[in-house]
Amino acid sequence: MPFFYYSFYLPAFLQYTGKGSVMTEWFYVRDGQQNGPVSFEELVALARRGELKASDNVWNETMQGWKPAGHVEGLIDTSYAAYE
Repeated sequence: MPFFYYSFYLPAFLQYTGKGSVMTEWFYVRDGQQNGPVSFEELVALARRGELKASDNVWNETMQGWKPAGHVEGLIDTSYAAYE
């Protein structure tokens, strides 16, 4: 099957970006300061350390606009993450 068939079943952070790589650069806003680029894995690590909260906005080039980290699948476990 063509690659695009599988892209419908992948989380957003793993979908093909059209630049020859599945690596997507992410940006985030914390305390009013824009940070990045970082990998998705780095964002997850920030969240686990409490340095990225569910209410902090994140963005990458595949997204139409910024959205809360808690709304990005696989980034933050919202069962215990508190919005501030």
